[in-house]
Amino acid sequence: MKNFIEILVCYDIESNRIRKKVSDMLKDFGLVSIQKSVYWGWVIPAEKKAILHNIHNKYDLQISDRVLVMDVNLASNAKSILIGYSDIELKRFEDDVQLVI
Repeated sequence: MKNFIEILVCYDIESNRIRKKVSDMLKDFGLVSIQKSVYWGWVIPAEKKAILHNIHNKYDLQISDRVLVMDVNLASNAKSILIGYSDIELKRFEDDVQLVI
């Protein structure tokens, strides 16, 4: 079985066009939007590498743009860290976690 990595991607990108492209790319890799510019999910190492490659080389980021991609362990603490989300959003997050664990 492949080893999955749980990652969190946060970004602050000025250009609407590039921000949309990054968002679409993250969704294509199966990441879930937790907030407008925050995505979470499970990927294999090659997918994480592809995400980083795309961000570095495919998109014309400006010097003021910021992107954070980091390994996390949120699934085990989901209930304690998700504050202000509706029961439906919490259920969706838990369902996504259950699909991978």
